[in-house]
Amino acid sequence: MAAGASPGGDAPTADFRPWPFRGRPKPDELLSSWFLRAAEAMEMKPYALAHIAWRSTPPPLTRDIDGIADDRILAILSASTLTPIEQCRATTLASYEGVLFESHQPLGRTTWIMPLGVRARTRLSPGLQYCPACLEQAPYYRRLWRVSWATVSIGV
Repeated sequence: MAAGASPGGDAPTADFRPWPFRGRPKPDELLSSWFLRAAEAMEMKPYALAHIAWRSTPPPLTRDIDGIADDRILAILSASTLTPIEQCRATTLASYEGVLFESHQPLGRTTWIMPLGVRARTRLSPGLQYCPACLEQAPYYRRLWRVSWATVSIGV
């Protein structure tokens, strides 16, 4: 099995082999951005890589992976990229818990987080704003860009 995860998408098995992509998350990078960089680096479609890695229904990419990523998703991504689990967890919106909001709601609306409104791979809400200058300078999406009150970029 390519990702070395069990057929149910659980933790890595004994025959596990890390992915060729070993890139770590960049400063303040969103989980979805990091995962897309991994897929691109391995010349794979993101949905194909997600299926190989997690084998879950519904696939995490058909929803807001930045908001719904649980310990199972993070453990497989951590092992596959040889990245410490805490560094993986820091790419999620849940990592703002206790900082921006009291309780993260993975399946509902969380205060200050812009919803993507994902339904069957279709994004119904503009949940990710971005700074074109920042993106040109460093091509990855930031967690801060999902926060509703972050309307000015000071990164450039």
